Amino acid sequence: MEPTGSTGLKPLRLSDAPVIETFFRNLKRPLADVNLIVVLAWRKALRLEYLIENAVLYVFGMVGRKKVLWLPPLGSRDLNLLDVFRGLQLLRDNQSVKTNGIIRNVWEEYPLFPELQRNSDFLISTEAKEYVYQTSKITHLFGGAFKAKRADVRFFTREYRPEVFPYDVSAAQECLALLDEWLRQKRVRYDGPTFHKAVREYEVCKAALCDGFPLEGIVCRVGSRIVAFSLGVPHVDDSFNCVFEKADLTLRGCSAFVFSSLASNLEERFALINAGEDWGVPQLRLAKELWRPVLTRRIYQVIDRRA
Repeated sequence: MEPTGSTGLKPLRLSDAPVIETFFRNLKRPLADVNLIVVLAWRKALRLEYLIENAVLYVFGMVGRKKVLWLPPLGSRDLNLLDVFRGLQLLRDNQSVKTNGIIRNVWEEYPLFPELQRNSDFLISTEAKEYVYQTSKITHLFGGAFKAKRADVRFFTREYRPEVFPYDVSAAQECLALLDEWLRQKRVRYDGPTFHKAVREYEVCKAALCDGFPLEGIVCRVGSRIVAFSLGVPHVDDSFNCVFEKADLTLRGCSAFVFSSLASNLEERFALINAGEDWGVPQLRLAKELWRPVLTRRIYQVIDRRA
């Protein structure tokens, strides 16, 4: 099935999931954002479009005012560099302002990464890092490295007597109410890149909750109110992709409690939790490093040097 239209690109919709799902199968250690559910969640915020041509999926999105290849080409067959050049040609053909093409969300295990590195037509740079944690360590918080996190969890537990429940779609409206409050709290505390990231997260999380995405995870209640949630989807192998985690920022220890509680809920099924990227924001990088990742992975962008 190949979309048609004046540009050849088709807006990505939820109904397209069965069409593109096959391209996400059998990827080797894909990034958290190279996940079917995550891509669908971002479709509105990034105005994602796609084209399937010669058994290759091309996904395009708007980053600021610039259209980019949001993912590198994904194939249901073996890929080659001609597929990359074709994707960049499609990008040029669909840009209102002609600039050097950019491919986002490239990772080292991407099958064409070595060839991209060797080819002088491309400039590869690190865009951000993503963080992977051992589920058992986040559950139990043993050792000196987690002393501050343990203290926060104990304080929150003692002061607020939280209850933890598995997430289901019946809690979506309450999670949306918390999400609105979370953004208001972020607006008071932050500006610049940190708040810009918060707005994007808000938009994507709201879309996923409103659309009833098949999310797994937990909600945390204090009394009758949801004060935190941590939601995501299974990723690859034995890892869980933690996509949306929001907490009432006025409650000390709430954020630490909900992440540790998510790990406890997942421990029997998933050895690892992927908490996504730091967006290149120093404050977010520090927050993720304080949870002591067992693995960090570089997220690359590829720039087409050709005029």
